[in-house]
Amino acid sequence: MSEAIQARLPSRPAARAGRLIVEINAEDFDKLNAFWDSDLYEQAKAAREARLDECLSSAEVALNQALRESGSGAKVLANVLASLYNGYRVKFDVSDLLLLDAANFEHAINCMRLSFETRSEPHTWFQNGGELFERMIKAWGFEKKGGRK
Repeated sequence: MSEAIQARLPSRPAARAGRLIVEINAEDFDKLNAFWDSDLYEQAKAAREARLDECLSSAEVALNQALRESGSGAKVLANVLASLYNGYRVKFDVSDLLLLDAANFEHAINCMRLSFETRSEPHTWFQNGGELFERMIKAWGFEKKGGRK
């Protein structure tokens, strides 16, 4: 992951040392050793980081559309982002994903994936994110939906 993108994401909690005991069948022992000796972990980590870069790019596209456009796709993307930002204030109807074209569907899913993978709210991915998201919520009129009942 590039340093610029890494700097924009919240830091992950410090890793903790631990102990792992694995019981396996004798016939699977060679497979486990081959796994530990391979570079599969590094490959998986590189793939995850590349996916997170793509997800952050999707979040930028989604936020730009939500702030600058007025069509139904922009509204759905705004609703996804606003609900990830504060799900108590802004509800999202998952069936609205069906209103998106394929590219915007991927952007919406990538925003959800980035929030899940980084355990962060989307306003933290952007400079002045809180202000941008509050402006977006107001512009789309999501605030009037109220909180949970």
